[in-house]
Amino acid sequence: MVKITDDLKISTTLKNLSRPQSKTSGPDFAKKLSEAYQKDRNKPAAALKNESLAALIESTSVRKIMAAELIKPIGQVEETLGKLDEYTKALGDPNQNLKEVSSLVKELEEQAESLSKASQDLPEGHAVKDLMDRTAVIATVEAIKFNRGDYV
Repeated sequence: MVKITDDLKISTTLKNLSRPQSKTSGPDFAKKLSEAYQKDRNKPAAALKNESLAALIESTSVRKIMAAELIKPIGQVEETLGKLDEYTKALGDPNQNLKEVSSLVKELEEQAESLSKASQDLPEGHAVKDLMDRTAVIATVEAIKFNRGDYV
């Protein structure tokens, strides 16, 4: 029987350390890192700036601020589109009289005016401004067609 001593432990440990380590069969990390670095270096500065801007927008606090800013205008657009849907259904319903449809047209005119005023308060290039303008135009055109008698 062999008696285990501290000398035996140290010599076994030294033998294990002197053996060459076997490589894993996965991709070379240094190579992947170098490729990723070169890919970023080849991008123009504007692209990197846009990526950092996109990362900023992705942050939750910025998203919450942007969402809060868009809630009221989008709500107005949705309300107007809902009125336009009601108006379309009323025009297609033969049981509706012109007086009932006329009240919907008045509401559409008010919604279109409200959208136009709210749109003017927004800066040029705002994400919802174009949508608000287009919705107001559609509502106004439909009101003008009805008042002109196109659907009678």
